[in-house]
Amino acid sequence: MSSINAFKSSLDYALSNLFASKMKIFIEQMVFMDGTFWLRFRFGSSMKIHKERIEVVHEQYGAPFFNEIQWAKFNQYLSFYKTYQNFIKFQCPESQANFIEFVMKEVQDGHGF
Repeated sequence: MSSINAFKSSLDYALSNLFASKMKIFIEQMVFMDGTFWLRFRFGSSMKIHKERIEVVHEQYGAPFFNEIQWAKFNQYLSFYKTYQNFIKFQCPESQANFIEFVMKEVQDGHGF
């Protein structure tokens, strides 16, 4: 009987991990459009790409929806967004353009990831 319990326990563990991995967010790209930053992301192994403003992703999802590396990447992108919203958008257009260019280069180069 204990081998059946061990099998059931292993099966429950495998199924819970499978479900959890399907719910993890994987960031494909961050872009700047319509005056704000947007994320292109997918859930787990799904091929469907979702597009949402970064502040909406921040409000709807938390650390449990990301693996460790994706969570760090998301927080870096979120810091770019907050810097833009709280400081850069009040600067001259040239400063705004320079900041956006810098952020897009950082994202494209994948520094830190």
